[in-house]
Amino acid sequence: MRIRVCQGERPIAEDNYMLNEFTIYGLPMKFAQEVEVLITMDIDNNGMLTVSAKEFTTGVEASIVIGNEMQNLTTVQISESIAKSEQMKRNDEIRKARIEARNKLEWSAYELKRCMNREYCKMDHPVYLPEEVLQLTRKIKKWLDENPNATKAMIESQYDHLMNFKQQKGL
Repeated sequence: MRIRVCQGERPIAEDNYMLNEFTIYGLPMKFAQEVEVLITMDIDNNGMLTVSAKEFTTGVEASIVIGNEMQNLTTVQISESIAKSEQMKRNDEIRKARIEARNKLEWSAYELKRCMNREYCKMDHPVYLPEEVLQLTRKIKKWLDENPNATKAMIESQYDHLMNFKQQKGL
């Protein structure tokens, strides 16, 4: 898992200044969002930033120390960053909400598809249902791929369609 360490005021990481990155290796093989990694940060009296990542079940960990020599932002750059953050606040909120809605739809479709692969789900539902689920989840994935700039409302409409399907099928 790659951990990016950023400095800035914006809610989306790519809009901030990347200080450094590191990778934590040896994570257990699990489904998406099942690996739990605790990320901590500490700044010492000398301004050295230590960022650590630790996986809960295996204890695997990695860290990085970022010192003052790492081309940190100047006071002027920080002031400009804060000013831009204020200017972009509304746009950032809209973008963040859209990304969160998109992630929620993608995750919900993934979870539904994954459930149909489990034996206990297959036993509880008619034989044709896994195929319907597969068709719907493919359709959602295709829609997400074809609509990278969809609004939050458009994404939520797709999510509502997915939830209605689940409710109708008793999933």
